[in-house]
Amino acid sequence: MGVSPGDWQDCEVHEAYGEGDALRRMRARAFDVIVTHPLTPADKDILVVREARELQPGIRPIVIASELTPEDIIAALRADVYAAFTMPVVPAELNEAIAGALDAEDWQNGIQILSAQPEWIALRVMCRRLTADRLTQFISELAADVPEIDRFALVSAFREMLLNAMEHGAGLRQRRGDDGANAFAAGDERDFAVKRHACESKCLIRITSLPNSL
Repeated sequence: MGVSPGDWQDCEVHEAYGEGDALRRMRARAFDVIVTHPLTPADKDILVVREARELQPGIRPIVIASELTPEDIIAALRADVYAAFTMPVVPAELNEAIAGALDAEDWQNGIQILSAQPEWIALRVMCRRLTADRLTQFISELAADVPEIDRFALVSAFREMLLNAMEHGAGLRQRRGDDGANAFAAGDERDFAVKRHACESKCLIRITSLPNSL
């Protein structure tokens, strides 16, 4: 999956033999991130995420699946999954998501579903750059059946609209940082309707193999 223990300095990586082994390890010690196996069905991944969150409410789940339907994306958002990817995963994108998850703070409940159907989702989001990055990734997966060129344009337009709304419509204030780069100060919450087609050592656990029963 393009994930290597050497990808993040001071990150301890544990490999689990199936979801049962992952949950057993989570009962024994704390983890920051869990990455599911790409061959596990998405609905089973969501169940594992819910069990993992019961054991460790602060864990950041990253779901990888061979296919994610709109219903799967909605379920992942409801389960407060940090990020979701379909195979084949671009290693750089996955590594970036994991690195972001390891460092993320106060990210939970940043994306709340107000109502959802496969073709239409109404959301309430926290006005933070992290939330915009996460939501853009989910929208990209939601538009997976759109041709690549159109998908890129759609996702880019959504991200621009989202950041603009956060900055001007809900108190995300753009300011100039000390290094001259643009930064954002978190503000209020914002509602959106999305239509398809429109430093302590960190510890990560990933499910790298599955029992023969799968």
